[in-house]
Amino acid sequence: MTARMNQDALEHFFGAVRQACGCGSHPDPLQFIQVYRLLSVASLVKPPRGSNVTGAEMLEALLSASDLLSVKEKERQIQFEKRVG
Repeated sequence: MTARMNQDALEHFFGAVRQACGCGSHPDPLQFIQVYRLLSVASLVKPPRGSNVTGAEMLEALLSASDLLSVKEKERQIQFEKRVG
């Protein structure tokens, strides 16, 4: 079973972390966490290969979705307050 596992993706991730930290190839824990968060967001915004969507359009869609969720949450809060109050 373990013969099928491949560490290329993990090695690629740590290579990206080292590259993002600049000349220091061994980031401290704080730098690692910051770069980890940055790479996590960048992977959400980066469009898939061969797609006709730009990164800005994907970011706009993500922001729109979060805005919709916050609006929906506000509506639920108002309905709850009407029922309770």
